[in-house]
Parts: sequence; structure tokens; C-alpha cells
Amino acid sequence: MPERKCQGCTKQTEWGCTAKPHLVYDPETDALVCNEDGSPKITWSNPARVPEIFDDEETYACPRQTLKENPRQWSQLLMFFSMFKDGFLPQRGAVVDQSNKAIETLTVMNTVNQECDEELAERARRGSQGNSPYGRMV
Repeated sequence: MPERKCQGCTKQTEWGCTAKPHLVYDPETDALVCNEDGSPKITWSNPARVPEIFDDEETYACPRQTLKENPRQWSQLLMFFSMFKDGFLPQRGAVVDQSNKAIETLTVMNTVNQECDEELAERARRGSQGNSPYGRMV
């Protein structure tokens, strides 16, 4: 996913920063319209000009949109993740007492965090060996 900075961005229309998905209903029967694979058909308002592939799914909305729309939820989630890394769980009790959604979310965040740490370590290793594609880093 390309790195984006929302503040001062002039590409919000192009990237779908205000895009919203909508389920498609048959106007005559008011029944949900489905694709050939059985998934619900979706249309977009204010879609990005080119779709982004995120988590192996095509989206016409900026994947970072939820950060701006739900800052309190993200703040709380990141606080719980920090505590999770230190060995604390969000609810009382052992792992089996936690909600599946909480454990799954924290596990996904932990996996992605480890992947980022490994990538940063690999970049640092390449840079310290002078094998950077940008030449020797000073």
C-alpha cells in the first residue's frame, strides 16, 4: 500500500478518500442483488479512480479512511495492542476468557507488527553492509 499523508493532500478525489460502499437492492423486489459467486453486489459513491488491492480485496476507498473516521476506536485498539505486547489482555481472565474478535485482532496486529520490524531490520542490515540500492548510506 502506498504511503499517504492526508494533511494537505490534493489527491483525495483520485484516491477515494470520501468513498462509501453501498449494497445494491433490486428496485422492484427490494431484494439484495448478488454477484455470480453469491457475494452481495456493491456500488460506490465518490469512488477512487483506480481501485486499491487491500487484503486481497479490491476497494475504491482509501484503506486509511477508517483512521480518520474512528480515531477513538483506533486509539483504544492501539492501547490494547501495546498492553498485549507487554503480556496483558483487554478483559479479565485468561486467553479463553477473551472475545474471539479481540484475540484475532490483536494477533493480526502482532503479525503485521513483526513483519514491519523484520523489514526494518532487513533494511538496516542492507544499509550497514553497503548493499543499499541507493549507494552507501552515511
